[in-house]
Amino acid sequence: MRRSLIRLFIINGAFVAAALVVLLLLTTGLSATFAAAAIGTAVMLLPEDEHGFQVAAASRTSRIAGVNHLFTKRSTT
Repeated sequence: MRRSLIRLFIINGAFVAAALVVLLLLTTGLSATFAAAAIGTAVMLLPEDEHGFQVAAASRTSRIAGVNHLFTKRSTT
């Protein structure tokens, strides 16, 4: 449990850092290409679930809390 919390804080810290970089790039008037690259990098760092979908740390904690049905892929057949 403690390791998962530490990992969650590290992942959240990485996203906060990426968001600050994007905010800095957008507010200083630099090219939007760099901001898009930073956003793309942050999305690539998202962990994947068992179906290959990238999930945010908040949804991981929600699954732990027992609301797994909100994040499961439903069959269309």
